Amino acid sequence: MDKAIVDYYDRLAPEYDSDRFAGTYGRFVDEQERAILGATRGLSGAVLDVGCGTGRLTGFATHGCDASAESVRIATAKHPGKQFEVADATAALPFADASFDGATCFHVLMHLDGPSVAGLLAQVARVLKPGGVFVVDCASATRRGLGRRRADGWHGSTSLTQGEFAALGRAAGLELERMDGTLMLPIHRLPAALRMPLRPLDSLACALAPDLASYLVATFRRAG
Repeated sequence: MDKAIVDYYDRLAPEYDSDRFAGTYGRFVDEQERAILGATRGLSGAVLDVGCGTGRLTGFATHGCDASAESVRIATAKHPGKQFEVADATAALPFADASFDGATCFHVLMHLDGPSVAGLLAQVARVLKPGGVFVVDCASATRRGLGRRRADGWHGSTSLTQGEFAALGRAAGLELERMDGTLMLPIHRLPAALRMPLRPLDSLACALAPDLASYLVATFRRAG
């Protein structure tokens, strides 16, 4: 993984939760992601949170890993009963083959280049048991194509279509089971007081047309 990514999140880690998810925008996104994870069939047993950061979603997992040591330190304090490792998931996860029933990964692929995305998917497929579930998101290329988003180096620059997402998973031995979306409405342009009441409407719109949402959330199953 690019050292710039790791250094950035090491610096950001102490303020990450309050900076990104304490406000109405962050809580809007967080609630949608939690709803998808809570409704995922088979996300039980031994579950790995890949790129866990400070542990925001590690409540759905038993283990977490991240390349940012400072993020892992905070996640460990937040979830003392869970096991964490500092690891680059794009290269080598420090877990045995077929050791997890499920895995999750949010807000990671969009920061990675093509080979790194493929490497991460291959590593997750390796540590999943046959039939294990993997829930992972990436920015939607279709939605990006509707606007004029400025390229910003590695930071959130990668996006995928549904077809590209499915093909990358298939190449790693992961079969696409369903595709969801998050963040359809431009709520960053709305007054904060209007954001949370609109979440159910946004979730419905994402379910009907996930490609048009800001993020695609793929649910894969490990082949075999």
